[in-house]
Amino acid sequence: MYNRKLLTYLAIGVISYLIEMSTLYLLNVIFGLSSVLSVAVSFWVGFIMAFVLQKLITFDSHDKTPRTITKQLTAYSILALWNYIFTLMAVYLFSQVTSVFIIRTITIAIITSWNFIIYNQIFKDKSAKHKHSAPLSIFGAIGKVIKHKRAFNIATLVVGCFFVTCWTLFRFYTKGVNFDLTGQQLLARQWLDGSLSGSIIGPTNYIIKMLFLYMPAEIIGINSSLFLICSAIILNVATFIGIYYLSKKILEYFSIHVAGIFNLLILWLSTIVGSVFWIQYTNSRNIEIVAGLGIIYLGLLIYDKFDLKKAIWLTILSSVAFFADPMQVYITAVVILLYASVDAMFFDKTKRRDTLKIFAIIILGYVASILLKLLVTSITKVEFITSGSLGQSMSVLLQPVVAIVETGKNLLRIIAGTNEMGSWHQVLNIGLVVLLLFSYMNIITRKIVNKRFVIFSIIFLAIPIIIYVASGQPLYKTDTSRYLIMAVPAIIIGFSAIELSKGSAKKYISLIISIIVLINGIGLVYATLTSQRPDLVNGVILRNRYEFLSANNYNYGYASMDTAIPATYLFGKHSNTLLPLSCDNNRLRKSTLFYDRSVFEINESAPSESVPIILDSGSITNYPSVCTVDSITKQIGVPLSLDRTSSGDVVMIYKTEVLKNIAF
Repeated sequence: MYNRKLLTYLAIGVISYLIEMSTLYLLNVIFGLSSVLSVAVSFWVGFIMAFVLQKLITFDSHDKTPRTITKQLTAYSILALWNYIFTLMAVYLFSQVTSVFIIRTITIAIITSWNFIIYNQIFKDKSAKHKHSAPLSIFGAIGKVIKHKRAFNIATLVVGCFFVTCWTLFRFYTKGVNFDLTGQQLLARQWLDGSLSGSIIGPTNYIIKMLFLYMPAEIIGINSSLFLICSAIILNVATFIGIYYLSKKILEYFSIHVAGIFNLLILWLSTIVGSVFWIQYTNSRNIEIVAGLGIIYLGLLIYDKFDLKKAIWLTILSSVAFFADPMQVYITAVVILLYASVDAMFFDKTKRRDTLKIFAIIILGYVASILLKLLVTSITKVEFITSGSLGQSMSVLLQPVVAIVETGKNLLRIIAGTNEMGSWHQVLNIGLVVLLLFSYMNIITRKIVNKRFVIFSIIFLAIPIIIYVASGQPLYKTDTSRYLIMAVPAIIIGFSAIELSKGSAKKYISLIISIIVLINGIGLVYATLTSQRPDLVNGVILRNRYEFLSANNYNYGYASMDTAIPATYLFGKHSNTLLPLSCDNNRLRKSTLFYDRSVFEINESAPSESVPIILDSGSITNYPSVCTVDSITKQIGVPLSLDRTSSGDVVMIYKTEVLKNIAF
């Protein structure tokens, strides 16, 4: 019966879809109305058709009394209103990227998943034996969905992924591209062209993404701007789903019932993810969070019962994770090793041998990561920047109070969300975390939660914070709060135990989280819609700087890293190359950060009498060092002439030999 109803529901959905798409085509293509207006009108045509057909045919609801029809239509309309807002937001966000027909098709597929469950409640037949039951309301229908575990899980992921996508687009709308956003992609292109003479890459070794993501995109020939946006969205959504899935598995390992609180906390994460993830970047540490959670989960399973297959998977995962992000050795491997050691020492002494097995696997994975690094270095001649130093760590001992205070501030920054939606949003989020902390302490003191889980959750939260302090990061003048990123999954996993609370407290906490998620979500969507622009990567000025070369017949030129790398990646292929410069102690330097050395050599060997240095608003800047026109003139002499790009940026023209002699 249920399968028949589902098939009928889908068939009616297809019919309604065809009617709506026909109307959309007529209005948008034939009559030339705008995308938004066409979708708005066709939506309501599909709405009326779907309501009548679903009521009468799918759910066999033939009660035509005004009272029943009014209730059904009201509930259906409220649901449809949400679906309508969701649809228009999708069109606003993506109409510049792809066809309105594709957008509407995808939104219909998403909406269909939650509609079926709610429709079952809206169109429930009121037969005689049910005439004394309470009247249906949309809130009752939503309550049914929340109690329906699978439906609530799906809704959590769908809505959460939507918020993560909004955050990614919002960052592209409000921030420009820079060398860090496009550097690895450009270097991957250079490697495909055979440039393997040496370059510098940041401490999180992005080779894996360059090999499996950036290089295939270059081979296929995907549009650079589109790839930047889509790859960032895909990676961020994948990270969000990975956090959801593995956090859920870890909770289930400790026999913590995964239900409303966990799902609401995951939704809360999606609304503050702009302060947690490197949200605009494909080349970020985001996906390494998932790898870290995977290491912890596999470690827990092996500690519980050794299995050779799981041990092999943990070895592979840890070697790749430690290679991709060496910090995972400290912030995740230490977590599972310390937990296993404490548990074997105080709770189950028979597990000491299993602890040693995990130690052996982690060491093997670490050794494998070093071998991978040596292999990559020998092939690409790449140099990896070290993420810290002993002196940097020792400086914490000289300023312990400052380090602790700054760590607290940065932890608050990451859980408060950004102030782009208003400072009062941050106050609400911090207040929520304080409330959750007191609730968590309450269930601990009442001994409702398992002691092992308490120990694990404390270790999981404490280790990333301790490593952060020990690294000396809190003493940096810049905001380094995102280096505490692993603390957020730890907070969500720990606070999910509040589900074990009894009485009305859990309901009130769920309500408060829901309200804050709603407020955060509305603020995020509004900010995204009001900040949108046709040029998602904000590349107009970069294009003008890059096109100065071809407009003035220069085969190559020099510019800052923040111009040369993104401009060449977005607008160049194999000609009109911009070579990146940095500023070190107010002196120009050639930069090989995300840029292969041979590209300099090839371009500088080409015959040319003069080449330009294109400045960014009058200087080449590498914070805190700034190379102005005066300091550049003092270093390499007076230019042959001065010029300007179409955007008004100063261009200094020099003899080729002068710029060749600038040091790396």
